[in-house]
Amino acid sequence: LDADEYNGIDAEYNYVEGEIVEMRGRGLWGVKIGQYQDMPLAGQVWPFKAANLTLMADKKDMEDGMQYTYNRLQYGPAIKAFNKFLNFDGFRNRCDEFEAYFTLGHCYSSLDKHALAMKMLTMAENLLEGDNPSEAMKDGRLRVCNCWAECHYRTGNFDGAITQWKRVQEIAQELGLHKKRQEGLAVGLNGLGCCYEAQENYEEAIKHLEQAKTIFDKEGNLAQQGSVLGNLVACYTKLKDYPKAIELCGEGTIFAKETDNLQLQGVMCNKFGAIYKMLGQHQDAIEAHKTAISFAEKVGDRTGLTSAHSNLGRAYAWQGRNQEAAQAFVTAILVSHQIENDVGTRDVFRVSYLEELSLVYMHLLKVLFWCNQPAWALGVAEQAKARALSYQLGAGGCNAETCNTFALGYTSDAHMCEGTCNAWWNDVAEMACAEGRACTRGSATCIIEFSFDSENNFLAIWLLSGTGSLLCSSIQVDESLKPGGTIQQLLEEARMSMGVRGCDKCQSSPTEHGKEDDADQDDSSAERKKAECGKCQLYLSQCKCEEVLLRKLYQLLIKPIETHLRMAGATDLLIIPHHKLWEVFWAGLVDDDGCYLIEHYVIRVASSLRVARQVDDQRCQHYGENPGHVVVVGNPLPIQNGFKSLPCAEQEAIKVQNVLGGANVAVLPENIFLSKHATKTRVKLALKGAHWLHFAGHCDMTTDSLVLAIPSDGSQEDIKNPNLSMHELQDRENAEGVQLSIGATVVLSACDTGRARGGKIKAEGVVGLARNFQLANAAATVVTLCKVNDGCTAVLMEHMYQYLAKGLTVPQALRLAMLCLARRPKPDNAANVELLGLREEWKRPKYWAGFLVVGANTRLIDIEG
Repeated sequence: LDADEYNGIDAEYNYVEGEIVEMRGRGLWGVKIGQYQDMPLAGQVWPFKAANLTLMADKKDMEDGMQYTYNRLQYGPAIKAFNKFLNFDGFRNRCDEFEAYFTLGHCYSSLDKHALAMKMLTMAENLLEGDNPSEAMKDGRLRVCNCWAECHYRTGNFDGAITQWKRVQEIAQELGLHKKRQEGLAVGLNGLGCCYEAQENYEEAIKHLEQAKTIFDKEGNLAQQGSVLGNLVACYTKLKDYPKAIELCGEGTIFAKETDNLQLQGVMCNKFGAIYKMLGQHQDAIEAHKTAISFAEKVGDRTGLTSAHSNLGRAYAWQGRNQEAAQAFVTAILVSHQIENDVGTRDVFRVSYLEELSLVYMHLLKVLFWCNQPAWALGVAEQAKARALSYQLGAGGCNAETCNTFALGYTSDAHMCEGTCNAWWNDVAEMACAEGRACTRGSATCIIEFSFDSENNFLAIWLLSGTGSLLCSSIQVDESLKPGGTIQQLLEEARMSMGVRGCDKCQSSPTEHGKEDDADQDDSSAERKKAECGKCQLYLSQCKCEEVLLRKLYQLLIKPIETHLRMAGATDLLIIPHHKLWEVFWAGLVDDDGCYLIEHYVIRVASSLRVARQVDDQRCQHYGENPGHVVVVGNPLPIQNGFKSLPCAEQEAIKVQNVLGGANVAVLPENIFLSKHATKTRVKLALKGAHWLHFAGHCDMTTDSLVLAIPSDGSQEDIKNPNLSMHELQDRENAEGVQLSIGATVVLSACDTGRARGGKIKAEGVVGLARNFQLANAAATVVTLCKVNDGCTAVLMEHMYQYLAKGLTVPQALRLAMLCLARRPKPDNAANVELLGLREEWKRPKYWAGFLVVGANTRLIDIEG
């Protein structure tokens, strides 16, 4: 068939399977019609128009895309070629279409545009489905898993990457290991090595990397050999085996030059710089990192740019060249903001990516302090917190103006650094003013923000007024807490002294307390008196230990700003903790006069000042719209093994219902769930559109979920997974998820609801229950930092709701309830204490100081009835 012959002419041609049709003219290619399953088979009629003839020329775009991707590492032209192929309005066979989508995913991942990468990989995966796949399509599974893992790895989600790369090994073994699959397996082994290296498991990393190197050596894949060598260099550098690291780095550089791989050359220069810095050769390190930056700029490697600028900043800082260090760190952060904008909407990717960058922010913060710029340092500290949560809540984490300006092209100079830091500080000042305007009538809010580097025992504190003024700042590198002590050790000791491992709802019960009370009334036995004396001594010893440590924490965290705090006339504190400071019992800190911090101030905390403003702004914008309802859950039963019944929790729920009813806040019968009625299906249905939730029960930290009753008549899935997981709350667009009324309040009267899953606090902050309820529209969440006593908690909650019924905000009501348990001020007489239902031991901070309000000032308003 001659192409020119059919220009503009409609024609039909009956193809016979296997027939060779040669199309001449316009550079069109010869094609064997029966080669592709999507081609017409024997006896079928295919309309053959002029437009169809250009179909075969479209294959040239595929070839160009492959050349740009794998031979030249020019991802921009490659993406253009593949999109041209995919946008062609005509026939494409499934193998070619898979190849185009997969390679686009690889290109976007290499450019750190992970949202687009995942979209392309999903399209590629869909094409792998179907009966009787070809060998090429079977190999596609291996390649897609490798690329998914790469996306996880490049955003710091190492657990996700390890899972995917282990799947690569399983698939390779399942399919059999011919050459291409051997290389796919080696890519997976290389990736596993990278993940283990990032997790500081160097022995496992080197083992997997050496296996990958052996396969690539055998197959003669020079480009991949260079990549493996680069990863081995990182391991040996961390192990301080510098001669071995330098030897491998040299080999990697040779491979990079032989394959004309500019990106790998930049990576090797960056690694040489890291080795020089560790050897104290800082000027050599600076030159190496500058060379790495030039290579990264040539190929558009933004991850390489971020790493090289960050390492350059550290090298400058070691030489005391703080202004140049600040410029390098700011540049690294601005490049990372571009990458962050392309990471996509998946929360886990954004949280992992911020974790990777946390050290860069901390280095810049310190350098700015050394440059006598504490306001700029505060701007950086705020930028570094809760960026993923802020993005999910709607505004994103970075300053759009500075990021967009930087995207047009950059020069890492003093002007750019000053402009960026000023913009970040101005954001903080504006948000502080908004926070001051939003405080309750007659109140004055101050903001205390912290940054904490546990590895270097570094603590920074800032005090902001509600008018946007930086009242004072302080930095401490405190090694004088005790011989050999650190700030982190003090925090851990304070938590242990507060009985973090004791007083668990799972371990204590009202009957046990009753037995103790009966013993108090019997004075006839000498042995009982002796035992009681021992108990008293232990009790007094524990109280003294608690107070000593709480005083130390006050001296460390509040004393440096105490004078300015009092001069500002503050009544309310918004505390922005960082890392381990999320586990501080703020309400129970003891000052020089023996007073608790909660005696002087109403306290709440937030992940960042930006997040505090976002949740409050959303609440105010929707004030009065669609008033929600109250949901009360108490002591779900039966529950999974490992958790005990909590009779006091059920009583607590009933008392909450009664207090609310007395305040004319109706709790409808269909929205109160006690014992066996508190199943996931019922609670989830009731929570949709709710404006207030009170949950009294158990929290399972291992699965990040609220423990609910196992249904007797539910589906097998509900019986197997009866608990309400935070995954079901986190997806804001999931129709099956739970969305509360905007501005809702959540009270989680359960153990450890304010702690992070697995106990690990990320740079993002506490990724746990409070955060997920914020994503489900909660403006304020009451949580706990430890295991709590169910009897004491029931009394605390009853008092809190009595104050809420009088019109106080949640932080105000919680403060007064805490002071009731602490006996501050002391009750007039013992009769009043009995009337309040208070026990003597409940005076200790460990019983009440572990409760926190996370978020905004909310009240009992906008509720139906």
